[in-house]
Order: sequence, then C-alpha cells, then structure tokens
Amino acid sequence: MENNIFEEFRELIYKESGISLSLDKKPLLENRIGRRLRALGVASHSEYLKIIETDHSGEELINLIDVVSTNVTFFY
Repeated sequence: MENNIFEEFRELIYKESGISLSLDKKPLLENRIGRRLRALGVASHSEYLKIIETDHSGEELINLIDVVSTNVTFFY
C-alpha cells in the first residue's frame, strides 16, 4: 500500500470511528483490508478506497471499520 493511500485510510477511519492508527499499524491495516479486497475481487487498495468513497449506502465503510476495529469480549 502506498503511503498516500495509507494516509487517506487513516484519515477516513479516524473521521468515521475515532480509531487512530499510527504509522506502525500500516502492516496490520494492509492485512485486514486485504481480506475485503479478496472478498470483493478488488485488485488494489486505491480501488477499494474509491469503492468506499462512492458507496452511498455506507455498507462498505461499516465493513472497513469492522475489519479495522478489534472486538474484545471480557468475562469476569
């Protein structure tokens, strides 16, 4: 993933969810977004970003936030 595309994802994720990703999280983001790329048959991160930006339903943005966030279950 190119640095400029990573920055666009970082800004979008922070704006929409409040999740702040540092530069050292780039490999994590690439890995998790890679799952969505494969599921959608998308060839590049920039193409996936365009899909998110043009999806007026907001479904793909929700999918992005779901794959980026870490869900924690804690039992006493």
